[in-house]
Amino acid sequence: MSSNKLFYGWWTVLGCFLIMAATTGIVMNSVPNAYGPIATQYGFQIGEVSTTTALVALAAMFSALLVGRLMKSMNIRILTTVFGVLFVSGLIAYAFCTSLTQFYIASVIIGIGAAGTYLIPPTVILTNWFEEKRGLAIAITFTGSGVGGAVFGPLLAYLIGKVGISSSFLILGIIAAVLILPITLFLLRLTPQ
Repeated sequence: MSSNKLFYGWWTVLGCFLIMAATTGIVMNSVPNAYGPIATQYGFQIGEVSTTTALVALAAMFSALLVGRLMKSMNIRILTTVFGVLFVSGLIAYAFCTSLTQFYIASVIIGIGAAGTYLIPPTVILTNWFEEKRGLAIAITFTGSGVGGAVFGPLLAYLIGKVGISSSFLILGIIAAVLILPITLFLLRLTPQ
C-alpha cells in the first residue's frame, strides 16, 4: 500500500523558499531600487544610501556566528521567529528613517535578523531533512531570492511612485511579516524527528 502523502520536507522547502523571497529577495534584490528616490528625497548621495546593503551584509556575517551556536541549544521555531521579527522590524523602520544614521541602524537590525532567517537556518534545516535530493531542495529554496527580487523589485518601484518611500517600506515590511512569521512559527522543524 503506497501513501500519496507529500513528504513534509517538501513543505519545509516551500517555507524556506518563501522566507528567501521575503528576506534576501526584498533587501538585497529590491531595496537597491529605492536608493535613488531615498537619496533624492532626503538629500543623500547614492553611495551613502548604498552603504545600507554593506551594513546588512556585515551585520549578517557577524551575527551568523551567534546563530550557528544558538541553533544547537534553541528551538528552531523560536530562533527563526525572533530573528524574523528583527528582520521585519528593521525593514519597517526604514519607513520612519529620515537620516543616514537611522537608515544605517535599521540596516544593522535587518542584517542581524537576516542571519537567523535566511543566512544559516535554511541550509541546516534542509540538510537535516534531505539525504536524497538535498541539492535540489537547497537549489529550489535559494531560487526564492531571485523570485523575490523579480516580484518585489518592480513592486517597490511601483509603490514608491504611487505612495512614496515611507509607505512603500511599511507595506513591504507587512508583506515580509505575513510571509516569514507564520512559517517560522508553525512550519519549520529542524529535523524530521
